[in-house]
Amino acid sequence: MKYVEYPFSPLLRPFVNRIWEFEMDVPMGEVIHQPDCCTATTHFMFNLKPPFKTKRGDKLIQANATNLITPLTQPVTNILEGTHLHIGVEFTLTGFHRMWQIPLYAINLSDTALYDLQAVIGPEALRLYNQLGEAQTTAQRFGLTEKFLLRHINSKPTKAGLVEGFEQLIQQEPESVLIDKLIKQLYCSESTLLRHFKEQLGISPKTYLRIQRFQRVRNQLLEKPDWRWQTGLVNVDYYDQAHFIKEFVAFSGRSPSSYKNSMNEVEDFFSKCFH
Repeated sequence: MKYVEYPFSPLLRPFVNRIWEFEMDVPMGEVIHQPDCCTATTHFMFNLKPPFKTKRGDKLIQANATNLITPLTQPVTNILEGTHLHIGVEFTLTGFHRMWQIPLYAINLSDTALYDLQAVIGPEALRLYNQLGEAQTTAQRFGLTEKFLLRHINSKPTKAGLVEGFEQLIQQEPESVLIDKLIKQLYCSESTLLRHFKEQLGISPKTYLRIQRFQRVRNQLLEKPDWRWQTGLVNVDYYDQAHFIKEFVAFSGRSPSSYKNSMNEVEDFFSKCFH
């Protein structure tokens, strides 16, 4: 298995968190069922080998050759078999919307987790996919992806705004987040904030805060071998242990202990790419 991140142009930093390539060969006859947690960010993913399947609840979803992955509000399970080669782009919180000006509420209406990128942004997605398929090396594929993204900066993306301001305030005091307090600091109404979130992320501010809180505690769980909920919950604003476990199961599909004990090489890849 190979996972590589690309040190892309600083010009993309306001819009893109990472560009990565993932390659894996699942032994013949084996199938890996890999859980994937909820995330508040938007991604592009190009499947250069036969697309995988993913399961959301009881629904089996076939991935596309070119995919737009909107914020995941329910955990999914990726079903991996055969050979995999994926190129991915993780956008900043509103990076996709700022570069393409496509409202996510218009996309994020169905029960799927994967949308056909060609249907969303048009034939340029297929052109890039074909170019990636013809490229011979990882460096060439990264270069093509970076060039594709840089063209959209030249198309005059929208400026950072209310959602970014909301995110910055959360980063300043992540342990004590109250929406009413943030709204006052941003000098906006609750309905205005909701409209901006729905348009740029496809989810509400409350859902975003819940996912961010889950991600913080998940990172603590993985980074600190001696992590205990009695001390960790002080910094992530859960009411009690029962509330913490309920939220963790809702966003990961597993209890905290099961999640930590199941960590492996493939799980580590998904925790890097989709968070």
